[in-house]
Amino acid sequence: MPSEISTGTRNKKDAGVVAARVYAETISGNGRPTERVARRPLDAVAADWLDAIAPPIVSEDTWKYDFEFCRKKLIPHFRHKELITEVGVEDYITTRLRSVRRSSVKKELGSLRRFVTWAVKRGELASFQFPKLPKQAKGTRQLNRPLIELSREQAEAVIRALPVRTRNGHRPRALFTVFWETGLRLKGVQRLTSPRNYKRGAAVLWITEDVDKNGYDRDMPR
Repeated sequence: MPSEISTGTRNKKDAGVVAARVYAETISGNGRPTERVARRPLDAVAADWLDAIAPPIVSEDTWKYDFEFCRKKLIPHFRHKELITEVGVEDYITTRLRSVRRSSVKKELGSLRRFVTWAVKRGELASFQFPKLPKQAKGTRQLNRPLIELSREQAEAVIRALPVRTRNGHRPRALFTVFWETGLRLKGVQRLTSPRNYKRGAAVLWITEDVDKNGYDRDMPR
């Protein structure tokens, strides 16, 4: 009589995914490892990983980040380790890019990749090709403080109140005028060069793709 293998979940949708994997691995001759793995919950595997990499294996800061990643991201999102697959990670990337910036997702994927590598080597996860973060993905900016909207008159009044030049030779009024008229950030303005972006006497400022935070190449009237 064939033995029963638990999916480790009561959620019908999750159970269906896990059951499909169990069936595929069973008919391919990997049934016994699947049975052992299927009964190990994700939180237990994550706890083993954190214990294995505890300082001095990794730095205190890295371990604290990985701990918070497991607690706040890995376990709540995937719920069951059988759902950590190539497609599952792609879905995770898509979900996170809708909430946070690319840099945050990249850091989270670093923790996830380390966990997956460790788990695969120990037979806790099936091996899969780890997805890459899309090159053009920029993510979503989180606003943790309220924005104060200024009218054109108010914004121009603020700029006029700035000094023309500081003791250190900086020109805040000119800098904020460029911010206001172009919508560029400080890093973008710092990338502006002559004659690539501006030539004396030209009627436009050439905003190249590397200058604009959104990669938007365009010409702007002076």
